[in-house]
Amino acid sequence: MMDKSQILSLEELKSFKKDIMKYKGVSSFSKMYPFKRQESIQNMLMETLVEKSDSIEDQLEIADIAFHISRFGWTEDICASGLDILCLIKESDTALEDYALQLRLFIMIKRLAEPAGFELSNLNRSAQKEVASFLDSALSKIREKTVIYYMDTRTNKYNNILNLSEEFRASSVFLKKIISNMVDVILTGPKTYSNSEPESSVITSEDILVKFLNQFANGRLGLEREGLSYDIKTSIINALKKLFLCKENITFNDEAEAEKKYFDHIEMTASKFFVKYISLQEKEIRSQISQDVDKADISSLSDHLNKIDVFYEIMSKIKAKKLHKAVEKNKEMLCLIKEEIKNIIYQL
Repeated sequence: MMDKSQILSLEELKSFKKDIMKYKGVSSFSKMYPFKRQESIQNMLMETLVEKSDSIEDQLEIADIAFHISRFGWTEDICASGLDILCLIKESDTALEDYALQLRLFIMIKRLAEPAGFELSNLNRSAQKEVASFLDSALSKIREKTVIYYMDTRTNKYNNILNLSEEFRASSVFLKKIISNMVDVILTGPKTYSNSEPESSVITSEDILVKFLNQFANGRLGLEREGLSYDIKTSIINALKKLFLCKENITFNDEAEAEKKYFDHIEMTASKFFVKYISLQEKEIRSQISQDVDKADISSLSDHLNKIDVFYEIMSKIKAKKLHKAVEKNKEMLCLIKEEIKNIIYQL
């Protein structure tokens, strides 16, 4: 029987993992490894992890054992401690840029985020937060996997982009990360993705573009959301501008017809968005200007001038002939408001 303070060798970790994997389910696992023994196992894993912090092989074995404990531990605290070990491995210097280990940890933690029934446990909620942290990964492929996870509404029913908890919907940090990463994945297309689960549906670059537009450009997470912060609104506008300018630094050869068609579609989609969005801004801008005049807020009025310049620049770059009339109308409106603001500032 292992002493609870023992540092396990790689061979001992492999042997121990083989033993505990025989017992699946809380009842079966806890019958063979009672509460005190489970605590002892966690202490051994933690001490071994500290001692073997530079070994990927050891961390892989520790992760497998910790995951098993998180799934079948006797108490919430035991399960949570198993997740803590996974997170410590994820953040270790050795593991940060190891794709195989990061991918395994990602798969484990997202499985812990899935409820066994219809209600989320504390472990599920904690794991959902940890899944979101993979959007910060140093590895682009892991960030991509995380984006696909949030896009997968078939197998990920409780934590997808259409069904986020209020905690995530209200988090400016999370929203900015998912916006930025979705746009990055869109711009690496056109591609077809699948989640790590065998039964998951195929997700395309265009699917991600549609979800981005439906949720952030037009949906409840984005510009149409009441009380949306200026910070998030700016992030969404900048993301859409990045999509609009997607072809600026790309040269397409004769064999890249599908790629050119894809980026033409992105450019046109973003163009249509900006034409519509800017046409609806006149009332809001005038209302804000009125408030700023009452406060004699020259700084805020200057911010409006900067925003108008950005919008005018975008309108000037739209090439689609069928949008020409609407573009010229928006440009005229922007110029008119700009002159009004300049006159107001001069008078103040």
